[in-house]
Amino acid sequence: METTWQVGRAFPDDAPKVANLAVNVWGQYAFPINFYRQAIDIFGESIFLARNNDGELIGYVVSLCERGGVEGWIMSIVVASDFRGRGVGSALVQSAIEFYLSIGSRGLTALIEPDNNASLTMFRRLGFQESERIDDYYGFGEHVVKYRLLLKSEPLLEKPRDAFTL
Repeated sequence: METTWQVGRAFPDDAPKVANLAVNVWGQYAFPINFYRQAIDIFGESIFLARNNDGELIGYVVSLCERGGVEGWIMSIVVASDFRGRGVGSALVQSAIEFYLSIGSRGLTALIEPDNNASLTMFRRLGFQESERIDDYYGFGEHVVKYRLLLKSEPLLEKPRDAFTL
């Protein structure tokens, strides 16, 4: 299948287009434009956009990292309906994976609605594993499944020394 889109990082001028795409897909549940603008200003290196050959925004992934880049989190991923099933979402997440590998993060986590089969399948295919189900995460009846991709082995804790050992 011929790729008719490209993935690149986000810049501040992209915030209105990202917010518009989010509203088109998520409706009232979309983050407001100020969230996207601030996220891009602060974490632009870890936010990726997909554009078609005409330069139109067709998808994005917003990923943010915990202090020190130890763990990455996928906060939002959206692909325009006309481009779903073409690998756009996978390419966006793969860009986030590569970013977190490059900064030495231990893992990347995504929270997915349990009935979002397309996302669950995509994240599994990319190597993410279910770590837990969290009921009422976003409020009553709003459950999520937590998926995590281990990027780097977690360091083993050293055996603690007692107070009398030099």
